This record gives sequence, C-alpha cells and structure tokens, in this order.
Amino acid sequence: MRYVVADANVLARALIKTTGSDAKIAAAAVAGKIKLCFSLVSLQEVKRIINYPRIKKKYLITPQQQEIFLNNLTTFGKLIVPRIKINICRDKMDNEILSVAATLAQNRQIWLVTGDKDILVLKGKIPGVEILTAGEFITIIRN
Repeated sequence: MRYVVADANVLARALIKTTGSDAKIAAAAVAGKIKLCFSLVSLQEVKRIINYPRIKKKYLITPQQQEIFLNNLTTFGKLIVPRIKINICRDKMDNEILSVAATLAQNRQIWLVTGDKDILVLKGKIPGVEILTAGEFITIIRN
C-alpha cells in the first residue's frame, strides 16, 4: 500500500475538477490503491478552501457534494497526528503537511503530492519522503 500525503490544494481540486490528476488521486484512495494521509489541520484547510464563496459559486459545489467528498476523505484516508515538527517553509500549512509526511516516513516510503513550488523545491531533502506533482504521482501508480 502506498501512503500519500496530498496538500490541501490538491485535495480541494479533486472535488472542484473531477477529471484531472488530483481527482484520480482521490479516486485511487477510494478504490483502495493508496492510503491518503492527512492531519486535522490539513483537513480543516481543505474545508476552508472548498468553502471560499468564489469557489462555491464558480464550480457550483453543493453542500451534499462537499459532505460526500469529506466523508470519503475521512473514511478512506488516515488521520495522522504529526510527531515530527518541520519548520522550513514560510507557510505554516506547508510545514504541517511536511510534518505529516516526515512522521509517516519513519516507518515507510511516503509520497507527498503538491503543486506548491515552495514544497517542490524541497525534493530529496526530507528522508523517506518523495515530493512530486499530481501528474508525476499518477504516472507512478499507473505502473
């Protein structure tokens, strides 16, 4: 089983754009191909993003769609309490997902999926954590 930490924007885009790489990652979690891991703080960030008025209006996201999406995340994902604290990014949310990934990497290989340039520049700098874009990760799980 591949353990994956996806940043809040990747998860939010999985709901907003149902045909992209982000949605394929969420679908892989529901299908049991990967285990999506997140912290409570990360989950709250996803909720905040999908509730932006401009997002709800532009993408016509209903409360039912939100509820189903968030239920799928919590049902098929894994809530992690970060035991290792990383503090190398200016954005505390970036530090949060890096902390989740570093905590999990103590026991297994972890994939951290992001589109955030501040995190992508850290490729190879956190032991046991492979940092990639959603498109790069989809290529891996296809093979």
